[in-house]
Amino acid sequence: MAQGLEKITDMGIAGVLSTVCLLSVNILLLLVVPLGLKGFYIANVLAQAVPALYLCIRIRVWKYQIFSKCNKALRSEMLAYCLPLVATVLGWWINNTADKYTVAFMVGTSANGLLSVAYKIPSIINVVQNIFIQAWQISAIKEYGNEDTNEFYGRAFLLLNVLMAAACAWLIILTRPIGRIMYAKDFYVAWQYVPFLLIASVLNSAAGFLGPILAARKDSKAMALSAVYGTGTNVVLNIILTYFIGTQGACIATFISSLVQYISRKKYVGTEIKIKRYRNVLVTWGLLVIQGILEIYTKWIWAEAVLMVIMLLLNWNELKELIRTGKRIVKK
Repeated sequence: MAQGLEKITDMGIAGVLSTVCLLSVNILLLLVVPLGLKGFYIANVLAQAVPALYLCIRIRVWKYQIFSKCNKALRSEMLAYCLPLVATVLGWWINNTADKYTVAFMVGTSANGLLSVAYKIPSIINVVQNIFIQAWQISAIKEYGNEDTNEFYGRAFLLLNVLMAAACAWLIILTRPIGRIMYAKDFYVAWQYVPFLLIASVLNSAAGFLGPILAARKDSKAMALSAVYGTGTNVVLNIILTYFIGTQGACIATFISSLVQYISRKKYVGTEIKIKRYRNVLVTWGLLVIQGILEIYTKWIWAEAVLMVIMLLLNWNELKELIRTGKRIVKK
């Protein structure tokens, strides 16, 4: 409802509240008051409930007639559009859970516990993505069909990519220090599974960016098919890579399946998005992969820092525009 009412600022604040609540309550109930699994579930429930309550109050939800009669023709059209989205949602859910079930079955429940803990750091970047995507959905639909729409889409894509890539690069470098703070001593080794999950989040954000463009032209079938391709890749590679590599193989499978989903959506979007210097985007992702490998298998922090500087210089124009945009938002 907040999205439909274009309450973008409130949506952003709700996203920040969700992140702060998730992190603070996790630290409180896992480290200060060690409730274990119960604390983890409480933190996740509150991370959804607190922003939901905030939005209900801000938009005064009680003022609107939520249940009312609907035009039958419109309802049929909406139903036809929504049905393929069921496959999309299921696909995203499978992508996010298949690795855990595969690891639990093939490696063991203790390894699955480590993988579940490893997802806490990528959840930080996922919240940043969700804040942007929620606001982007409104802009994508509003701008659809204009003369310079494809260039507008491309520019917004570059800004999202540099935001996510910069956040990912920083979090990869800080994976071990953050792991010491967020993970209990027995779970600290989970840090090694974080880098590829972070990079998968960057690719998920790229695929998520293209979703509203497909939604604007009411092509929910394309979204469903891309989800099916990503899910199929995820399930197959999870089994193969987990068997040969172990838990790290599941993380790599998640990364590759996210890439497949992005590629398929990019193909369906076609010429409706025009991304200048697209090669820089691919090089940026490649640098993140190399940085992730260095983080996992070496202690060459200096090399990771060099890669991050190269990545930022490669996207300097977009980075400056992103900073200017942020300053304008703060001034408002």
